[in-house]
Amino acid sequence: MIGPGSSITFRVPACLPDVCLLGISARALFQELSYNSTLVFQLELAVVEAGNNIVVHACKKDRTQSFEMEFSVSTTHVKCVFSDQGISENFLKDNRTRSPCTETDFPAENHRGICLICNIMDTVNYTRRGTTNILTISKRLPSRTTNDVSSD
Repeated sequence: MIGPGSSITFRVPACLPDVCLLGISARALFQELSYNSTLVFQLELAVVEAGNNIVVHACKKDRTQSFEMEFSVSTTHVKCVFSDQGISENFLKDNRTRSPCTETDFPAENHRGICLICNIMDTVNYTRRGTTNILTISKRLPSRTTNDVSSD
């Protein structure tokens, strides 16, 4: 059973089909934490969008590069920390508050992923340490007294 102190690190080649496999793995972990099916879908989407951004923008789809995602659970939240050695680009700077559903003045294929991530997750932070990009996303664990708990 997954619980506080549990963690696992995934190393993913900079290849979009492999990001899909990361999403499937993340989905299983989120399901194990008793999130309802809607939140499981949203959390998987956030993980996949983060991975896709790294592959496309930081690693430029260079299969010789890879990134890591550390999935960890505390007593209050689940956290996913993505790290890569790719190009530095802070997508959060201008796109954190834009709504992909209501604002149509930016191109359909640009910056919608980070908007989705920011709307799904409770916290989203980016930093660069030396040559490493670090994106941290987290979500509160479901409360046993709210609708976040799985009933399916």
